Amino acid sequence: MRTRSNHVTFALAVRDESAVIERCIRAAHAAAPTASMMLWDTGSADNTVDVAKATAESLQMPLTVERVKWRGFGDTWSRLLRRTRSLAGKKGWIWLLDADETIERTDVALPSPEAGVTGYQVTRLEGDGDWENPGIRIFSAMYEWGFRGERHAAPFCKFTRGEVRAFPVDVRNHRDGARGTGMSADEQRARFLADFELFSRDAARSKSTRSTYYAAQSAQDAGLVDEAQEWWKKRAEQTGNIDERYIAMLRSGQSERAWALDPGRLCAPMWLADLALSEGDRERAEHWTRCALSSSARVGFLTQRSHRWRRFVLGAQLGIVSPLSAIAGAEEHGCPDYARFALDLLAKVAQPSHSLPPGYRHAVEALAR
Repeated sequence: MRTRSNHVTFALAVRDESAVIERCIRAAHAAAPTASMMLWDTGSADNTVDVAKATAESLQMPLTVERVKWRGFGDTWSRLLRRTRSLAGKKGWIWLLDADETIERTDVALPSPEAGVTGYQVTRLEGDGDWENPGIRIFSAMYEWGFRGERHAAPFCKFTRGEVRAFPVDVRNHRDGARGTGMSADEQRARFLADFELFSRDAARSKSTRSTYYAAQSAQDAGLVDEAQEWWKKRAEQTGNIDERYIAMLRSGQSERAWALDPGRLCAPMWLADLALSEGDRERAEHWTRCALSSSARVGFLTQRSHRWRRFVLGAQLGIVSPLSAIAGAEEHGCPDYARFALDLLAKVAQPSHSLPPGYRHAVEALAR
């Protein structure tokens, strides 16, 4: 496999993904029309491989298929990256995808790799878009990357002084693939516990901020509340990745510190406004709602849709913005059903629907009927 310096090789580990693999490959090809693909099949009982080959052939997309044994996320993805890097001649970029993901932009142009830039972080939209999850998914083939962990497999680069940059592209995880189905709650918890042991040991030994973060997340998912709080607080006190520090501050009850760290994000002021309302402190609720309304509406890690438009709900309830402005803001920022939102909002502020412009009024009155 000969590659240019900025060539993209998509890497996938799949099993029983015949229902979604064509969608993934077509979206990847649209994003990078000259890209190739490495597909590891880890034991499909369906026709995943046949569908993948037929789709790639129709797109004239170079595809390499290999059958391997699944050994957990961390081990399998590490081996997949090493194998893809070898075939790519240690040139270009390796873009790790799941079969139930699609790249949301077309004709994505990655720059030529440069010394010290080891990878790119993309924003993964989970499900219908309610969660934004920044993560490293594009890896420079110049450097050796791997993963640690089972369920929370964390990427790491052996060139520890490298720089990871953000890349302006969204990847949507539709959550309709086969991976992980059929696993009981006890099996899931056992894997989270194993990850917690792995990451907490590594963090204690190496002081790795990534391991500290994933120790906290694994403890939380395993239901270890006290341990999770302890590790979230540790991560909040460390330096490095601002996304991890921000979420660690929120998870450990330090929302005002999170706001000071990055005032452009909505999560902290929305949490603080809700808390103030629950405590009956209208003045503080108004303050934090105004902060949310004036922010740049970035969220990161937390609920995208609700936090982007819920500030307009609070603003209207507190009399900071008019119901019409709130409804317009909710529609602009992706409220899934602005008509129902408008109906509920008008009821809360005791305002009749005929006070709205015709377009909004008709939608609201139709819903009310």
